[in-house]
Amino acid sequence: MTTAVILFEDHSAHQFRPLSWTVPVHEMGCGLFNLRERLGMLCDDRGYVAGLLPRGALQALQDLSVPTGWVAGPDAVLAEARKADRVLLINGRLSLRWDGLGSLLDDSSDRVQRDDAGLVLWSGSGERAASLISHWREWDGRVLESGSWFNCDNMMEAWTPQLTDPTPATGAWRHLWERVHDIGPSIVDDISEVIASGRSYKRWIFGVRPMAGATPPWRMDQVFHQFTPAAYPAVSRLGDQDLWVGQDVVIDPGVVLDARKGPIVCESGVHIEPNATLCGPLSLGAGTLVKSGAVIYGETAAGPVCKLSGEIAESQLAAYMNKQHAGFLGHAVIGSWVNLGADTTCSDLKNNYGEIKVNYGAGPIATNSRLLGLMMAEHGKTAIGTTFNTATTVGVSANVFSSGFPRTYIPNFAWGDGRGRHFQVERALETAQIVMSRRSIICSAAHADLLEKLAKGGDRYGTEQLAT
Repeated sequence: MTTAVILFEDHSAHQFRPLSWTVPVHEMGCGLFNLRERLGMLCDDRGYVAGLLPRGALQALQDLSVPTGWVAGPDAVLAEARKADRVLLINGRLSLRWDGLGSLLDDSSDRVQRDDAGLVLWSGSGERAASLISHWREWDGRVLESGSWFNCDNMMEAWTPQLTDPTPATGAWRHLWERVHDIGPSIVDDISEVIASGRSYKRWIFGVRPMAGATPPWRMDQVFHQFTPAAYPAVSRLGDQDLWVGQDVVIDPGVVLDARKGPIVCESGVHIEPNATLCGPLSLGAGTLVKSGAVIYGETAAGPVCKLSGEIAESQLAAYMNKQHAGFLGHAVIGSWVNLGADTTCSDLKNNYGEIKVNYGAGPIATNSRLLGLMMAEHGKTAIGTTFNTATTVGVSANVFSSGFPRTYIPNFAWGDGRGRHFQVERALETAQIVMSRRSIICSAAHADLLEKLAKGGDRYGTEQLAT
């Protein structure tokens, strides 16, 4: 029996802003991996076909980086569904870990699961799946034509396929901030399932295409061995949880690896400079630099080619982000190509210890949490000394500087404190091209097109363009 597994997005993707302005929900990490990476390994083990249905607004970027073993886009996915005996359609916000995902893939029964945000999971015959995917494609085309993916007002047509007898879904996120509290357990689960089992893997990063001749460290096979004190004689180890290192990892004298509360894994090419302290559970992506004196607490996962310093705790950091200086970052979710200026600091706890609310452009939403820090989209920048209030959201290509606290909602292309001025998209694109080229990554026409559409979408507070 042939089986196809299809990852899709629907209208609920807007609830994962500000990161989902430019990244599919299934590409957002929690722990070492994202949902697409976990499912890719499991499908490969079983010989299943794997397909991607990002929203049409992101399809051009997806085409730049289709992982080996996957097909992408409605036409390719439809063709595979029609050939399959069984198809699983999985929303990118599914939050199951390895055991749950494995059980799901091995269960041959038909099912429909949804929650109050929409469809989470569907499985059935290839013929029925093709009809459902065609319905999705029609909906996605209407939403893309309406421009809803580029506006902040949240007025978007929902995808509501007519399905019989749905059952309540379990194990699905509804908002971006819910991932923060799953980072630590996900790191532990990922290390146990993948690293400790001796499995190797290779990274693919959404929308990222290296320049000709460039081989980023994440493009190499990630192979690990256990940390041995003899190889790092001037490094202090605390605790007895596992420490795993990839190829060409450099750990300088004076570093403290604190594995009392969880394991630590360093992918290939990681460099930890002298006198840094790292606490598990922690993962550092390939080519990441941890600078001297940094303190990185547990339940933190950094993607490939990050530069980290200061104090970081309980945060998920996407590939190619920079926090090279002093300042605190806690319970945060940070996108790629972000640069946090010296002494940038965020609060992750209200002074009254009250419940936190988040505004990502739709007004305040309760989180049922007392701990939540900064959430910042791709290409965001901060000036030196920037201080963020609890649960601030910062949009794409926002350039933040302020004499006091900026607003807790800072829209795309904001210039300053988020109170009514915009960074010209032409200048923002020039900056993005410089930043990406310095890392030997192409800033493609698809990147430029997406930034231009987001800039035209604007925000509902009415901002003026500012030449810089």
